[in-house]
Amino acid sequence: MANRELSVQELFVHFKGRRAGIIRALTTDAKVFYQQCNPEEEPMCLFGLPDGTWELRLPKDMVPPDLPEPTLGVNYGKTETSVDQWLRTVAAHSDSWLMAVAFSIASNFHFGKKQRMALFNKINDLPTVLEAVKQFYQECPATSKSNGQTKSRERKPQQAWEDEDNIPCGCCGLICEGDEFWIFCDSCNRWYHGDCVDMTPDIAGLMKRYTCPNCSRKRARV
Repeated sequence: MANRELSVQELFVHFKGRRAGIIRALTTDAKVFYQQCNPEEEPMCLFGLPDGTWELRLPKDMVPPDLPEPTLGVNYGKTETSVDQWLRTVAAHSDSWLMAVAFSIASNFHFGKKQRMALFNKINDLPTVLEAVKQFYQECPATSKSNGQTKSRERKPQQAWEDEDNIPCGCCGLICEGDEFWIFCDSCNRWYHGDCVDMTPDIAGLMKRYTCPNCSRKRARV
């Protein structure tokens, strides 16, 4: 791959970058990732990149590839199971891929036994992607309501509304009509129509906290 030697620490930093990108795709970017996984498209792979970002794309048309390829067809699996189980399955397969990439590079740079052991110990000290995803979602999911009923957490906005069905959406100002999905912002303590803030019940159910777009913009400016 390269003429110069590669240190264990350099390869570990490379591993952490790819790992961070995958964790981001399955946690904070889960909504975007879920939407990009279109079952109607060709089977796609989730790639974690060394700079901490991620991408969903087809593998390269090269056999054998320069590095091991991730699991093919992650955009298909979501139609066959729950969102939670789908994300965990992708996480588990991603753990295998990360290890394969790390030790494939180690092999290309002729790492000896001590170097391989040092690399493994550094990697093993980190939580796996699956463990990180479980940790992210293990707390109570974001509060949501449909037909005026609260779900997940027995909590209401700070305002003393006489009738919860008459709570207006913090975005459009309209009240709940029929079987609509609502979500509660943990920052401003207001309810929002899911459609108004581009949120779905499946993704909301996996989140430990929800921050509406308005509060997110305010936080970004701080």
